[in-house]
Amino acid sequence: MADASCPTATFSITNVSLTGAIVYNADLTYSADTTTIATENITLPASCIVQQGVTLTCDQVSQQLSATQGITSARCSTTATGCSCAVGVTVAAAVEGTTRRARAGC
Repeated sequence: MADASCPTATFSITNVSLTGAIVYNADLTYSADTTTIATENITLPASCIVQQGVTLTCDQVSQQLSATQGITSARCSTTATGCSCAVGVTVAAAVEGTTRRARAGC
């Protein structure tokens, strides 16, 4: 699969949506339950998609990306220099914590 340290790969995020709720309680605790959905646009040069000395096809890159947790879809197409991929990502998060009381005059 693509090497995470490939310096010539490009990456951008589009179509981001965040849904869920954050609850602040009187005892200064909070809880958040959110889901983030986004599209990642990744351009991978051929040098970044070599596995055990063999350059993967863009279909193989799509399959490997699709098998990754949190990825809901992956479509990679062949370009003159490698693969261009549109990757759907969904990340759910639930957190709890404590806030601090604001100082007077802040």
